[in-house]
Amino acid sequence: MIELCQAVEPGGVSVVRASAAFDHPNVLGTFLIGILPAALFFMLHRGSHQSRILSGGAAIAIIIALVYTFSRSAWLGGLVGVSLVVLPLRWSWSRIAGVVVGGLVLAVILLPPEAKQVLLNRTGTAQPYDSGRLYSWHTAGSMIAAHPLLGVGPGMFHHRYAAYADKSEVYKQNPLHHMDAHNTFLDLAAEGGLPVCLAFVALMVAALIHLVGAADLWQARGPTISLGIPLLAGCV
Repeated sequence: MIELCQAVEPGGVSVVRASAAFDHPNVLGTFLIGILPAALFFMLHRGSHQSRILSGGAAIAIIIALVYTFSRSAWLGGLVGVSLVVLPLRWSWSRIAGVVVGGLVLAVILLPPEAKQVLLNRTGTAQPYDSGRLYSWHTAGSMIAAHPLLGVGPGMFHHRYAAYADKSEVYKQNPLHHMDAHNTFLDLAAEGGLPVCLAFVALMVAALIHLVGAADLWQARGPTISLGIPLLAGCV
């Protein structure tokens, strides 16, 4: 079990977010939301009774790990990915709800008291570092306004940050906030220009439309052929 609550400091609680073998908790979260629908699939449709129980246990473990990433984007991605696939395909919502609720309850129970407070704050209130992200978004907007077609260049957000940020705040924020815009759409528009961002949006919209329409595969070709649908939905 990953030690989540590293220390209690005078200014607050230092929490180590789960990242496993990945370089960032958000990356682990992306991996988990890709495999969670597959675990639910095998729990409902494949193997013996014992293997389905094991798959359900794996889904609960994935949900616990997903909570421990403390990644709000991964939480939303997991919710959207599972909902977009499970609802059209009419999976057993009662069993899925039981697994999800069980995983969430266990995740909260296993957290140290101090980490529970951090989790509550992260889900309900703005954090001090959120102001740094607002500055990053504002700076990304300035880059887009100055270079709407070509952007400032791929991977150049951090290097060009000082040139476009308000001088009153650029040196007061944590440099980690300047590595990117903390928003995929703003990142793409700031570094590659609005055409690149619009192309990405069009790709996502097309993928989501096809995913919703792919429910027909479930009836036409069976659940095994459709297993790739929840995996793709989680990634999108």
